[in-house]
Amino acid sequence: FKDEEVQELLARAGFKDEEGIVKGVIPGKGGFGVVVMVALFASLGGMLFGLDIGYIAGVKSMRSFRHDVLHGDPITDVEDSDITMIFGVGAAVAAFPPVISTVVDNLGRKGSVICGGVVFCVGALLQGVATEMNIMMIGRFIAGMSVGLLSANVPVYQSEIAPPSHRGMLVSIYQLAV
Repeated sequence: FKDEEVQELLARAGFKDEEGIVKGVIPGKGGFGVVVMVALFASLGGMLFGLDIGYIAGVKSMRSFRHDVLHGDPITDVEDSDITMIFGVGAAVAAFPPVISTVVDNLGRKGSVICGGVVFCVGALLQGVATEMNIMMIGRFIAGMSVGLLSANVPVYQSEIAPPSHRGMLVSIYQLAV
Protein backbone atom coordinates (compact mmCIF):
# COMPACT_ATOMS: atom_id res chain seq x y z
CA PHE A 1 0.00 0.00 0.00
CA LYS A 2 1.45 3.33 -0.96
CA ASP A 3 -1.30 5.55 0.39
CA GLU A 4 -0.27 6.93 3.78
CA GLU A 5 -3.86 7.11 5.01
CA VAL A 6 -4.35 3.39 4.32
CA GLN A 7 -1.06 2.61 6.06
CA GLU A 8 -2.19 4.60 9.10
CA LEU A 9 -5.57 2.81 9.24
CA LEU A 10 -3.91 -0.59 8.98
CA ALA A 11 -1.48 0.35 11.73
CA ARG A 12 -4.39 1.42 13.98
CA ALA A 13 -6.08 -1.91 13.27
CA GLY A 14 -3.03 -3.76 14.58
CA PHE A 15 -1.20 -4.50 11.32
CA LYS A 16 2.20 -2.98 12.03
CA ASP A 17 5.38 -3.59 10.10
CA GLU A 18 4.18 -6.85 8.63
CA GLU A 19 5.68 -8.03 5.37
CA GLY A 20 2.24 -8.37 3.75
CA ILE A 21 1.39 -4.73 4.31
CA VAL A 22 4.54 -3.62 2.57
CA LYS A 23 3.65 -5.82 -0.43
CA GLY A 24 0.06 -4.62 -0.43
CA VAL A 25 -1.44 -7.90 0.77
CA ILE A 26 -2.74 -8.67 4.24
CA PRO A 27 -1.83 -12.32 4.86
CA GLY A 28 -4.33 -14.89 6.11
CA LYS A 29 -3.76 -17.68 8.61
CA GLY A 30 -4.45 -20.67 6.33
CA GLY A 31 -2.90 -21.91 3.15
CA PHE A 32 -4.51 -22.58 -0.20
CA GLY A 33 -5.73 -26.01 0.97
CA VAL A 34 -7.68 -24.38 3.79
CA VAL A 35 -9.26 -21.91 1.36
CA VAL A 36 -10.31 -24.76 -0.97
CA MET A 37 -11.82 -26.76 1.91
CA VAL A 38 -13.75 -23.74 3.19
CA ALA A 39 -14.98 -23.00 -0.35
CA LEU A 40 -16.10 -26.62 -0.77
CA PHE A 41 -17.89 -26.59 2.58
CA ALA A 42 -19.60 -23.29 1.79
CA SER A 43 -20.70 -24.75 -1.55
CA LEU A 44 -22.92 -27.17 0.32
CA GLY A 45 -25.39 -24.27 0.36
CA GLY A 46 -25.69 -24.69 -3.40
CA MET A 47 -26.20 -28.40 -2.96
CA LEU A 48 -29.09 -27.70 -0.58
CA PHE A 49 -30.69 -25.58 -3.31
CA GLY A 50 -30.41 -28.32 -5.91
CA LEU A 51 -31.46 -30.99 -3.42
CA ASP A 52 -34.63 -29.22 -2.38
CA ILE A 53 -35.67 -28.35 -5.92
CA GLY A 54 -34.99 -31.93 -7.01
CA TYR A 55 -36.68 -33.97 -4.31
CA ILE A 56 -39.98 -32.12 -3.99
CA ALA A 57 -41.39 -33.42 -7.28
CA GLY A 58 -40.91 -36.99 -6.10
CA VAL A 59 -42.33 -36.25 -2.66
CA LYS A 60 -45.52 -34.73 -4.11
CA SER A 61 -46.20 -37.94 -6.04
CA MET A 62 -45.67 -40.29 -3.09
CA ARG A 63 -48.59 -42.19 -1.65
CA SER A 64 -47.40 -41.43 1.91
CA PHE A 65 -47.46 -37.67 1.15
CA ARG A 66 -51.02 -37.94 -0.12
CA HIS A 67 -51.99 -39.99 2.95
CA ASP A 68 -50.10 -38.02 5.65
CA VAL A 69 -50.40 -34.43 4.42
CA LEU A 70 -53.41 -34.45 2.11
CA HIS A 71 -55.39 -36.97 4.20
CA GLY A 72 -55.89 -39.31 1.25
CA ASP A 73 -57.05 -36.69 -1.24
CA PRO A 74 -55.24 -36.30 -4.55
CA ILE A 75 -53.07 -33.21 -4.88
CA THR A 76 -54.77 -30.40 -6.76
CA ASP A 77 -53.04 -28.27 -9.36
CA VAL A 78 -53.18 -25.29 -7.00
CA GLU A 79 -51.60 -27.25 -4.12
CA ASP A 80 -48.96 -28.62 -6.47
CA SER A 81 -47.98 -25.18 -7.69
CA ASP A 82 -48.20 -23.62 -4.21
CA ILE A 83 -45.76 -26.18 -2.77
CA THR A 84 -43.28 -25.39 -5.52
CA MET A 85 -43.87 -21.63 -5.54
CA ILE A 86 -43.58 -20.96 -1.80
CA PHE A 87 -39.98 -22.19 -1.80
CA GLY A 88 -39.05 -19.51 -4.35
CA VAL A 89 -40.92 -16.86 -2.37
CA GLY A 90 -38.90 -17.74 0.74
CA ALA A 91 -35.68 -17.54 -1.27
CA ALA A 92 -36.63 -14.13 -2.70
CA VAL A 93 -37.54 -12.77 0.74
CA ALA A 94 -34.24 -13.85 2.30
CA ALA A 95 -32.15 -12.62 -0.64
CA PHE A 96 -33.89 -9.23 -0.63
CA PRO A 97 -31.07 -6.70 -0.01
CA PRO A 98 -32.38 -5.23 3.30
CA VAL A 99 -32.90 -8.74 4.70
CA ILE A 100 -29.57 -10.25 3.61
CA SER A 101 -27.77 -7.07 4.66
CA THR A 102 -29.24 -7.24 8.17
CA VAL A 103 -28.30 -10.89 8.57
CA VAL A 104 -24.75 -10.45 7.25
CA ASP A 105 -24.19 -7.26 9.26
CA ASN A 106 -25.19 -9.06 12.46
CA LEU A 107 -23.63 -12.49 11.86
CA GLY A 108 -20.85 -11.86 9.37
CA ARG A 109 -20.40 -13.86 6.17
CA LYS A 110 -19.25 -17.07 7.86
CA GLY A 111 -21.97 -16.84 10.49
CA SER A 112 -24.55 -16.28 7.75
CA VAL A 113 -23.45 -19.44 5.96
CA ILE A 114 -23.82 -21.40 9.19
CA CYS A 115 -27.18 -19.74 9.88
CA GLY A 116 -28.36 -20.70 6.38
CA GLY A 117 -27.56 -24.35 7.07
CA VAL A 118 -29.41 -24.27 10.40
CA VAL A 119 -32.43 -22.56 8.82
CA PHE A 120 -32.49 -25.24 6.10
CA CYS A 121 -32.53 -27.96 8.76
CA VAL A 122 -35.51 -26.29 10.45
CA GLY A 123 -37.37 -26.06 7.14
CA ALA A 124 -36.56 -29.67 6.24
CA LEU A 125 -37.66 -30.83 9.69
CA LEU A 126 -41.01 -29.06 9.35
CA GLN A 127 -41.51 -30.58 5.90
CA GLY A 128 -40.63 -34.02 7.24
CA VAL A 129 -43.06 -33.93 10.14
CA ALA A 130 -45.86 -32.11 8.31
CA THR A 131 -49.31 -33.59 8.80
CA GLU A 132 -51.12 -30.61 7.34
CA MET A 133 -50.61 -28.63 4.17
CA ASN A 134 -50.03 -25.43 6.20
CA ILE A 135 -47.08 -26.96 8.06
CA MET A 136 -45.65 -28.22 4.77
CA MET A 137 -45.93 -24.74 3.28
CA ILE A 138 -44.23 -23.13 6.29
CA GLY A 139 -41.41 -25.68 6.03
CA ARG A 140 -41.03 -24.99 2.30
CA PHE A 141 -40.96 -21.23 2.93
CA ILE A 142 -38.30 -21.57 5.65
CA ALA A 143 -36.18 -23.91 3.49
CA GLY A 144 -36.50 -21.39 0.68
CA MET A 145 -35.32 -18.64 3.00
CA SER A 146 -32.19 -20.63 3.75
CA VAL A 147 -31.49 -21.07 0.06
CA GLY A 148 -31.99 -17.34 -0.55
CA LEU A 149 -29.64 -16.53 2.29
CA LEU A 150 -27.02 -18.96 1.03
CA SER A 151 -27.38 -18.02 -2.64
CA ALA A 152 -26.83 -14.35 -1.88
CA ASN A 153 -24.02 -14.93 0.59
CA VAL A 154 -21.91 -17.97 -0.32
CA PRO A 155 -20.42 -16.73 -3.63
CA VAL A 156 -19.42 -13.44 -1.98
CA TYR A 157 -17.90 -15.30 0.99
CA GLN A 158 -15.98 -17.59 -1.35
CA SER A 159 -14.63 -14.65 -3.34
CA GLU A 160 -13.54 -12.88 -0.16
CA ILE A 161 -11.48 -15.82 1.13
CA ALA A 162 -10.03 -16.87 -2.24
CA PRO A 163 -6.71 -15.64 -3.53
CA PRO A 164 -7.25 -13.48 -6.63
CA SER A 165 -5.56 -16.01 -8.91
CA HIS A 166 -8.06 -18.75 -7.97
CA ARG A 167 -11.16 -16.68 -7.22
CA GLY A 168 -13.17 -17.66 -10.31
CA MET A 169 -12.47 -21.36 -9.85
CA LEU A 170 -13.50 -21.37 -6.19
CA VAL A 171 -16.63 -19.29 -6.69
CA SER A 172 -17.77 -21.54 -9.55
CA ILE A 173 -17.80 -24.49 -7.14
CA TYR A 174 -21.05 -23.07 -5.73
CA GLN A 175 -22.71 -23.17 -9.16
CA LEU A 176 -21.46 -26.72 -9.70
CA ALA A 177 -22.96 -27.74 -6.35
CA VAL A 178 -26.39 -26.41 -7.37
